[in-house]
Amino acid sequence: MLYERWSQIAAQRRNDWALHDFAFGKRWTFGQLFLEGEKYSADGEMIFPDGNSCAFILKLLAAWRENKTVCPLESGQSPPAAGSLSLPRLPDSCIHLKCTSATAGASRLVAFTAAQLAADAENIVATMSLRPDWPNLGV
Repeated sequence: MLYERWSQIAAQRRNDWALHDFAFGKRWTFGQLFLEGEKYSADGEMIFPDGNSCAFILKLLAAWRENKTVCPLESGQSPPAAGSLSLPRLPDSCIHLKCTSATAGASRLVAFTAAQLAADAENIVATMSLRPDWPNLGV
């Protein structure tokens, strides 16, 4: 579901700017980012993209394409050990795990389905009044 939606957006907005990596002075249109993402593979059962470079996005897209579960990490954060998962076995519908901030104790993992993750993104777009003709800056 998520990769299919990404493919639609990349096709519809193929010539629009999608990503600008100021640190490396590189930018990609949606079409270029789509093609670059096709070169990546998602090694492992669960994918742990980390950091704040374009590689994070490319790993995420590869995981979506290959139907693998994603657990994004902060820069320098270690992947959770299998024994630390609060779920004995992830539900088949789980495609994304988020680590909580651990402000109220130990960090926990929250499981999301593709529909929940898509709804979260749609909610952010709606509540923040984001529009394609207004660029967004992620720092």
